[in-house]
Amino acid sequence: MSKKDKARSGLIEKEDSILVIVDMQERLFPVMAEKEALVDQVMKLVKFAKIVGLPTIMTEQEKLGPTLPGIKEELRSVPPVPR
Repeated sequence: MSKKDKARSGLIEKEDSILVIVDMQERLFPVMAEKEALVDQVMKLVKFAKIVGLPTIMTEQEKLGPTLPGIKEELRSVPPVPR
């Protein structure tokens, strides 16, 4: 499939994509809506990104503590971007 055909298909390319995990932190966790389901979905995305080789970054707000332990462990090679 040519690049032009791919553009028409509406599909994105892995090379043009990145997974961004934003502020999945301990102090925010208690007030997150549907927190358990949210963490499960984030973990699925993180594992999928690792399988397909999708670059991943995560952010942390400085005053909200570290990233949730399960996510941080899964992304141990990804340093958090402070904000």
